[in-house]
Amino acid sequence: MILTCPACQTRYMVPATSLRDGRLVRCTRCSHEWFQPAPTAAQKMAESKASQPPRPDPMEARRDRMASGNTQASVPSTVPAVATSARQARRSFYLSLFASALMLVGLGSALVILRADIMDGLPWTRGMYGAIGLGDKNAAANDAFAKLTQGLVIPTDKLSREVMENPQDPDNPILILRGEVRNDNKLEKELPPIRVTLLDETGGVIDSWPVHVEKTVLEPGERTTWMGHFYNIPFDKVASIKAVFDHHASK
Repeated sequence: MILTCPACQTRYMVPATSLRDGRLVRCTRCSHEWFQPAPTAAQKMAESKASQPPRPDPMEARRDRMASGNTQASVPSTVPAVATSARQARRSFYLSLFASALMLVGLGSALVILRADIMDGLPWTRGMYGAIGLGDKNAAANDAFAKLTQGLVIPTDKLSREVMENPQDPDNPILILRGEVRNDNKLEKELPPIRVTLLDETGGVIDSWPVHVEKTVLEPGERTTWMGHFYNIPFDKVASIKAVFDHHASK
């Protein structure tokens, strides 16, 4: 509240709380003393209002913004939070995409490396692997050879053997083997090469050699003969003779 010296009219700003019950005061200018009574309720309320900061005038704030060129009210920005959330979402998406790609690469590698086992366990996958150039080449070759020799028969009961003296080495006679081939197909068939193998009692190979076939193309139901010569053979160890179409020579 404001005090005024009665003698010299000097004015002083004094807190109302310091004059709660009234008190004797002195002017610092003229040294005049007087009793200042306690402030009234109206004086206390006026001082309380004066001590509070004034509320901003909305119209005045609007005029200030227009004068500065900013016509939008200032509001807390949420853009940084939204941008951070978007970056995190993109990062999670790319990490998931990368992990999925790694899984696909691993699965593809396993399908390629283990394709032989897969085709053995799941024969229907042979066509799928073959379509992409990863089929079992041996299996494909075997299938082709099986079609080539289908209906061609080398009967074992027509096999005969003959031992002939070797003029160039009398101590090592020549073993001559003869057999027959039959075409049981209804169409003409070209004969693949024939190989004859001599085996011992344990199934071990003593010697193996291609033989000469009299005809290379047979009509339906036609037969032809083949013959092979073996030199320096231990005759006492020959337990069996095997005549088959030569898969490797037919490639």
